[in-house]
Amino acid sequence: MDIVEKILSNYYMGAMCGIRNLADKCLLDSIDGYHISMHDMLEEIGKDIVRQKCKENPGKCSRLWFPEDVDQVLRYNQGTVSIEGIKLNMSQIEELQLCPYVFENMFNLRYIYFYKPEIGKEDWNPKLLANQVDSVSLPNKLRYLCWDYFPFKSLSSFNPKNLIVLKIQYGNMEELWNEDDNMDLINLKEINISNCNKLRKIPNLSGAINLELLHCSNCERLFQLWDEDNHRDFVNLREINISNCTNLRKIPNLSRAINLEILNFFNCKSLVQLGNEDDHLDKLRLFGCYSLKKLPQVPSHFHHLNLSSTKIREVPDSIEHLHKLQRLSLSKSKVKRVSINISKLEFLHQLDLSDCPMIKFPEIPRSLTELNLSGTQIEEVSLPFDSLCNL
Repeated sequence: MDIVEKILSNYYMGAMCGIRNLADKCLLDSIDGYHISMHDMLEEIGKDIVRQKCKENPGKCSRLWFPEDVDQVLRYNQGTVSIEGIKLNMSQIEELQLCPYVFENMFNLRYIYFYKPEIGKEDWNPKLLANQVDSVSLPNKLRYLCWDYFPFKSLSSFNPKNLIVLKIQYGNMEELWNEDDNMDLINLKEINISNCNKLRKIPNLSGAINLELLHCSNCERLFQLWDEDNHRDFVNLREINISNCTNLRKIPNLSRAINLEILNFFNCKSLVQLGNEDDHLDKLRLFGCYSLKKLPQVPSHFHHLNLSSTKIREVPDSIEHLHKLQRLSLSKSKVKRVSINISKLEFLHQLDLSDCPMIKFPEIPRSLTELNLSGTQIEEVSLPFDSLCNL
């Protein structure tokens, strides 16, 4: 219930206790980390109660989810202080030009969820469009902002001091906000700006000290994360996914992100340099980083290391320091030599050297259970049988 708890606890006092009480009364079907569900009939009864109160004027409802109601409020600027949440399946409305002040009267709006089912699965013309403006004014009370195909160029007109979750996939943004905006990001815990192809740089995140997840995969023009000097101790950051950012060349120093567990740089073809990573990472994925030529220095307790399709030419003697390594993949890399020190890795179970230009059978640890040498030039096994006993 991590995500559910984070969101609701910032809305209501005692939210989790209330949820458990509803579950005990069988008014909720299931609760997991991301969703709360109830019986369809109960859901419809609740929606009907809210809608009947202001059926003729949906702008006075506390929540909007019927597409025709949302369309009416946004198209004719009928928003009021009564509205606290809006949910919209954008495939169910006609094209709509949004003016920059469309949310201006919704002072109490805390939840925006504009989505397209099966996002990114097909060519689709966005329905919510910017009316010749670069940004939109959003309410300061906003906690949750999920807007697929966000039509504006930035969030500079928004004070995100209460924002917890920011998800803007397939957005039209050129920047999140200006570097000089000095945004208040104290409550922000999740950022997902994947597939924003016009985005070139991640701005100053120095105030986001509670950030846990940062996803910006498939941002093809992204060439830089924040400046080295513009970050604090990201002590809560657990996961960064920057896969398929093909123009990204350097990762900033993340040594102060002491709880960071996963870094995913899959297919970052231009990446040539990693910062000095901290000692708490568990997984590093550099598959497809074609410009990477040397085995990066990584924490000694790493379990998984994927360096496939890189230009790495050897596994150096320093590999022995990765004493907890369990899986190592270097398939389709340029590795010709594997240091004998790899035999000292007592926990290594899987080693993939397929399609590497190797001619000599490598020394391997007794712990190895899976070894892939297909596509190499190795013609014979040159090790004692007892070294291969677990394969």
